[in-house]
Amino acid sequence: MLESLDLSKPEGQVLENKAAYIWNSRTGSRDPKLKLGVLKTIAAFLNTEGGELRIGVDKSGQPSGIDAELHELFDRDHLDQFELLLQEAIVKCLFPLPVGKVTIQFVNPSEGWVCRIFVKPASGVTYLREKSPSGEQTHTIFVRTGNRTTALSDIQRDRFVVERLSGKWPL
Repeated sequence: MLESLDLSKPEGQVLENKAAYIWNSRTGSRDPKLKLGVLKTIAAFLNTEGGELRIGVDKSGQPSGIDAELHELFDRDHLDQFELLLQEAIVKCLFPLPVGKVTIQFVNPSEGWVCRIFVKPASGVTYLREKSPSGEQTHTIFVRTGNRTTALSDIQRDRFVVERLSGKWPL
């Protein structure tokens, strides 16, 4: 069942808007930074309260749609191919694989298709795998802090892992 798109809710702890997934309309080309932003948000939702990521909605909450992106990336079966592209990135980049935690849905308001990604919180720790500029594989933990996606490092990361897995932090 398709849920309606409530545009009155502002971005926050459990809601994030992204204008696009991978197609940068300003440059007219693929932009891996956009894809990385989507994956960071999904990982952060998995590591906190869960949430909804809407692709095709700008920062002000106005739907821009992903129709131009769909037509630039695919010949036909746009929505199915878009979902497969998203699922492929989730399988490749999130560890452990968030089985049963991520649901993708499409709605079509008058402005065009919007992709809605619903994320349930994971019980453990989810890492985003990516390659560093030097080609080294990295594993980063992201969390939501209000309306931001934040990378944890050093003591923050260690404390998060300990508390998430055992519930105690000795320091």
